Amino acid sequence: MVIWLIGLSGAGKTSIGRALHGLWQSREPATVLVDGDQVRAIFGQDRSPADYTVEGRRVNAVRLFEMCAWLDRQNINVVCCLLSIFPDIQARCRTTYSRYFEVFVDVPLDVLAARDDKGLYGPALAGKTRDVVGVDIAFPRPPLADMVLDNSGFDVAPRELALAVARRAGLACGPDALSRAHFATAQDAEGSSRARPGGRTPVGAHDRESASGAGDPDGQGWP
Repeated sequence: MVIWLIGLSGAGKTSIGRALHGLWQSREPATVLVDGDQVRAIFGQDRSPADYTVEGRRVNAVRLFEMCAWLDRQNINVVCCLLSIFPDIQARCRTTYSRYFEVFVDVPLDVLAARDDKGLYGPALAGKTRDVVGVDIAFPRPPLADMVLDNSGFDVAPRELALAVARRAGLACGPDALSRAHFATAQDAEGSSRARPGGRTPVGAHDRESASGAGDPDGQGWP
């Protein structure tokens, strides 16, 4: 199975991915973490401004897609954290991988720019740097994400967010761990049992999980 965590730089996808990988690997050792930035560094695709243009980003996106497919064919589970701006590649994931679950870590650009932990957005918004996704490179919201995590408050631990993902994706991470996922489903999309292209079935509905627990009437979270 392959899980993609998609989001803008600074949204928290890598922290959540590391936590999810740890939970999953504790039950299924054949589980690996693939991080977009680390893959860039391994292949030396982080040394030139051209590497961060749309064309350069597509090279890395295809590489990540193929790497996940290679691991999946060997029955190795994958958690992949990436800034994905190519809906066509996301669509290919659904028809290529044995099972695919897509998570969009949603944080508005204005929140990210205000935090700007990496010093990325300020210079780009001032016109001093180029090729920053969300500023001068468009970031299309994933149109068919199986789960949307609202992480705009940055007030929930990555492990708790990872537990919510694990529960929704149906991972075998243990009932004790999953019982502590304090999140409520705000919306279940119609047709959650609808077959995906290629005859595959979605692993969960298109849901939004609130990092603040909104939508949980009794404040207790999931059982």
